Amino acid sequence: MLEETTHISEDLEVAQDAFSLTAGKYPGNILSVDDKASSAVLDKYSKYAGDPPDGGAKAWFGYINTWGLYQDYYECVLLPDSGPSTIAWIGSTQYALMFIPGLFIGRLFDLGYLKLPYFIANYLLLICVFLTAECTQYWQFFLAQGLGGGLASGILFGPAVGVIHHWFLKRSGLALRVFAVGSSIGGTIFPIVGQNLIPLVRFKWTIRVFGFILLIALGIGNITIDRKLPPMNALGGLFNWAAFHNPAYTVYCIAGIFCFLGIYTEMTYLSVYAAEIGVTNKFAFYLVAIANASSGVGSLTKTT
Repeated sequence: MLEETTHISEDLEVAQDAFSLTAGKYPGNILSVDDKASSAVLDKYSKYAGDPPDGGAKAWFGYINTWGLYQDYYECVLLPDSGPSTIAWIGSTQYALMFIPGLFIGRLFDLGYLKLPYFIANYLLLICVFLTAECTQYWQFFLAQGLGGGLASGILFGPAVGVIHHWFLKRSGLALRVFAVGSSIGGTIFPIVGQNLIPLVRFKWTIRVFGFILLIALGIGNITIDRKLPPMNALGGLFNWAAFHNPAYTVYCIAGIFCFLGIYTEMTYLSVYAAEIGVTNKFAFYLVAIANASSGVGSLTKTT
C-alpha cells in the first residue's frame, strides 16, 4: 500500500511539473490559468496514477504499405491504359489519408472517443478491401482503395499510436518500435501472399484473402485496444492551430512531410522501376516485402 501511494504521489508531481513546463513554453494566449494543474484535475487523475502497466497485446498490420504491389499489377494488367502517374494517385491518396484524419481524430481521442470511431473505421476498411476486388475501372479503384481505404486507415492509425502512452511509460520507446514493426509485418506478408496467390486464384480472390486476413487482425485490435486515462478537455477546438506557434513542433511536422514523401515515393515505384531495369517480375514483386521487412529490423534496433 505504501509503495502504491508513493507511485501516485510521484505521478502527481510529474503532472504538476508537466503543466508548469507547458505553461512556460507556450504564449499566454494558448494556455490560461485554468489549464494549469489544479486540485480538481489532480483528484480526477489520481485514481489512474501509478506506473503504466508497460505491457499489453495491441497490434495493427500495415496494409497500406503494400501499395507497391498494386501499382505494378495495375500498370501491367488491370489498368494498362492509365499512366503510372495517374495510377499512383490512388496510392498517394491512401498515404495522405493515413495522416490527415489525425487533425480531428486525435481531438476526438482526447475527448474520450476511441471504441466507436475505431469500430466504424474497421468496417469501412473491410468493405473497401472487398469492394476493391470487384473494381474494374480507375474511378472505382480510386474511390474504394484510395479514398475509402485511406480514410479508414487514417482513423485507425491515430488512436492506435496515442493509446500506447496510456499503457507504457518506461518502455514506451520499445512499445512504439514494436508498433512500427506491425506495419512492416503487414507490408511483408501481403506482397508475398499476393505474389503467390494471384497466379493461382487471380486478383479478385487474392484481395478477398487480404480482406479475411484483415478481418482477423482488426478483430483482435477491436477486442484489445482500450484507454487507461480518462477523457480530457482538448484545448483549441477540433483543429488546434495554436499548437503551430511552437517552432520546434512546426519544424517537426514539416520534416515529417518530406520524410514520408521520400519513403512512399520509393515504396510506390520500387517494383515497377526494378522491372524496367531488367529485374524479373517475380523478384520485383518481392522487393516491396524485402523493403518492409528491412524497415522492421531498423525499427527494433534503433535506440530510444
